[in-house]
Amino acid sequence: MAPARAYFPTLMVGGVPVGFGHLEPFQMSVITEGRPGGAVIDVRFSNHCFSEGYDAVLHMNPVDVWDRGRRRVFDQARYDLSLGLPAILAALANSHVHQTPEANFVRIAALDGAAGEYRVYFNNAYYLVKHHLG
Repeated sequence: MAPARAYFPTLMVGGVPVGFGHLEPFQMSVITEGRPGGAVIDVRFSNHCFSEGYDAVLHMNPVDVWDRGRRRVFDQARYDLSLGLPAILAALANSHVHQTPEANFVRIAALDGAAGEYRVYFNNAYYLVKHHLG
C-alpha cells in the first residue's frame, strides 16, 4: 500500500525542508448543549496557518504558497505558532466559543510570547483554522 499523501506538501524554506504533519486533518468528539450525546468534528486546516498574503514590497524572495489560485507566501512566525494548534483544538471541548456576525465561531487564545492574538475560525461543515497576527 502506498503511503498516504500529506495534506500540505513539505516546503523548502532557505534550503531546509519544512513539514506540516501537525496540520494533518483529524476528527475529534465534543459534547455540546445541543448534542449531549456528542458530536464528531472533522478538523481541516487552511494554509493561512503558515502563510500570509503576498506583497511585492514586503516579500523580496518569498516561498510561494498557493490558495485557490491566489498567491500567498510562507510566514515563519505563523508556522511557529501553528505548532500549538493541536493543543488549542484539544482544549476546545472545555472552552467557550463565540459566534461572529459572519456565523463563524471563533476562540481567541492568548499565546505566550506571541506578538498578537491567535484566532481560530470554523464553520459547521469543517473547522477552518487560520492565524492572523495583530
